[in-house]
Amino acid sequence: MGKYKKLFSNTLAMGIGQFSSKVLSFLLVPLYTSVLSTEEFGTYDLIITTVTMLTPFLTLVVSEAVMRYCMDKKYNSDEVLSVGIIISCLGTVILALFYPLLCKIESLNSEYVQWLIVFFLVTNLHTVLTQYLKGIEKVVFFSICGVISTVLSLVMCILFLLRFEWGIRGYFLATSLSHTLVCVIIFLKEKLYKKLCNPFKISMETVKEMLKFSVPMMPNSISWWVSNSSSKYILLYYATASAVGIYSVAYKIPSVLSIVITIFISAFQISIFENFNKDESKNFFKEIYSGFSAVNIVVASFLILTSKYIASILYQNEFFEAWKVSCIIVFAYIFHSLSALLGTLYSAAKKTKFLFISTCLGALINIVLSFLLIPKFGCEGAGLALLVSYICVWLSRVVNIKKQFGYSFSHLKNLLSFILIGIQVFLSYTDTAVAVCISAALFAVLCVLNIGEILKMQIVKGFLKTLTGKLKKIKR
Repeated sequence: MGKYKKLFSNTLAMGIGQFSSKVLSFLLVPLYTSVLSTEEFGTYDLIITTVTMLTPFLTLVVSEAVMRYCMDKKYNSDEVLSVGIIISCLGTVILALFYPLLCKIESLNSEYVQWLIVFFLVTNLHTVLTQYLKGIEKVVFFSICGVISTVLSLVMCILFLLRFEWGIRGYFLATSLSHTLVCVIIFLKEKLYKKLCNPFKISMETVKEMLKFSVPMMPNSISWWVSNSSSKYILLYYATASAVGIYSVAYKIPSVLSIVITIFISAFQISIFENFNKDESKNFFKEIYSGFSAVNIVVASFLILTSKYIASILYQNEFFEAWKVSCIIVFAYIFHSLSALLGTLYSAAKKTKFLFISTCLGALINIVLSFLLIPKFGCEGAGLALLVSYICVWLSRVVNIKKQFGYSFSHLKNLLSFILIGIQVFLSYTDTAVAVCISAALFAVLCVLNIGEILKMQIVKGFLKTLTGKLKKIKR
């Protein structure tokens, strides 16, 4: 199978699974913004954010190594999976030992700490198992698991939040159970109980190689967490949990752009790992990068144009004011997505050092700007700090990749697009009919500027060709 055809196939398969789960989280916003208070949602989001923060420290980012080394035929995939599961469980045990200390945190009571430990375990096991499926190239089953997870989450959220009215506890229970049940399904379907190895018989060479790959990614993951989430704690310090809830909900409109990012990069990782050392890999990556940036620009522009109207449907009660912050975060996510795509090159080359350097730079900038801007501008200040930090990460990787790998990109069209999107964000804050008309005109200009790059992508050509063929068959 050709590399473009395989990329298209993997993108389509992963899209089915991940698109459903991302759309679910998007469509459930009206439910929990009507059932939960801003303070309750802020508390929930802080716990999820804390789990994300602790994961690199306690799991050594082993899930990334699980996928990478399952694809490497030199290593036993059963041993690789076993190492991933063992490290994730040991991380949970270490976290549980800190239970008394965590209970002393003012914003957490003992029940919330218990949910934090449970959520840590099930989410990390879920991640390891799904990365394993991608590593052994069972992409279709990976997607089916995504759909199952979506259905389970939907049913249980409706049951626990609306029927039983369990509030934030019901929300924790629904998300934890959906992760757990998907893990059980993967275990039974893949008969993993037969594949798990005795911890004392696992090759130490496998463990060393996996950790040599994953441990340098710890600072990178931690730095991404700082860029994404540190502002929430700073908001909590200067404001309240309600402000954190509003800022967290502001991420829901940008999550549409996150769908594009997550689905495509998940599929692209497989392709770049397989094709990295081949002669045509440079042109392959440059073409994908150009088309991917064009798609992100067009989607982001549309979301900024329509953010207020989307928010009027999704955000209930006092959550509605989050729509303006959403526009800034959408803009920031363009640079986040491009940085993530560039990051696949470092992973493919097993040279993850600069991933840490670049994201650490962004994290530092985010913290400094958050302390400067949040006291004066609140949630908008947090969004601006995020935007600037993501721009810095993207710029540093663009420069380094040219130096380290010899990859260079034409940025003139992108820079013009970024300026136009920046104007759209500014116009959203004026919130007038004239501003909406100008923003719509800018969206049209951005479509004209970028549509050519999208249509040039082989993956798009393949999709259009397949779609045309199907329509002809239906017509006949």
